[in-house]
Amino acid sequence: MILGTAAYMSPEQARGRAVDKRSDIWSFGCVLFEMLAGRQAFGGDTVSESLARILERDPAWDALPSDTPASIRRLIRRSLQKDARQRLHDIADARIEIDEATAPQIESGSRNHGPKMNRPRAAPTGTTTGQSEGSRW
Repeated sequence: MILGTAAYMSPEQARGRAVDKRSDIWSFGCVLFEMLAGRQAFGGDTVSESLARILERDPAWDALPSDTPASIRRLIRRSLQKDARQRLHDIADARIEIDEATAPQIESGSRNHGPKMNRPRAAPTGTTTGQSEGSRW
């Protein structure tokens, strides 16, 4: 029996096979992709179309905003591997990746030599967009 929303189903779930926590990691990747791209990674007009896209296609990676950090792109790619053995093994790994991508750069002399990332900021009072000007990162 297949249960779930088609556009977020893992390939193994779409095939009616046994699932484990890696199916949840796939769904997390679908949601993260959608949050950033503003569209579903595998959405279709019908359930059958969505399932076919999950099984046969990759997401439109170019739909991700150009300022999406490379580490977040890698996280989404690892979460959306069609072979469950190639996905993240635990969602805690995703948390580590997100924390590292959104951590402010520590001044010189520290051990953190990665690129500077700006954390999302609250919208200024009186705005309705939820984002302030500048990068979302």
